[in-house]
Amino acid sequence: MGKTYAYMRSAQVDTRGQTIEIKDYCEEYEVAIESYFIDLHTSGDTPFAQRGSGRQLLAVLKPGDRVVVGDYSRLSRDPVLLSQILGEFVNRQVNLQVCDTPPSSEDDENP
Repeated sequence: MGKTYAYMRSAQVDTRGQTIEIKDYCEEYEVAIESYFIDLHTSGDTPFAQRGSGRQLLAVLKPGDRVVVGDYSRLSRDPVLLSQILGEFVNRQVNLQVCDTPPSSEDDENP
């Protein structure tokens, strides 16, 4: 398994709820976060690669890495953009874990 990164996005200035959710999830599943990438004052309709931290996260991701988010809307609220981001992760062989989605018992690599 590669490195694990957390990604948070908020149209406001507060990511405390997301931070707690991700930290609780990682504690429960014994996952260590390498780095946190946070986009503040950013709409969910802004393409991921056009966000400061989204762009930085894409630049460091390697095959086998994992990205943890609180929920899918942190990546995008636009279904087409969300699909593009998910496709990018698949193409890069990056695992995505969404805290509000139970982990698959069949996937040992992706709690």
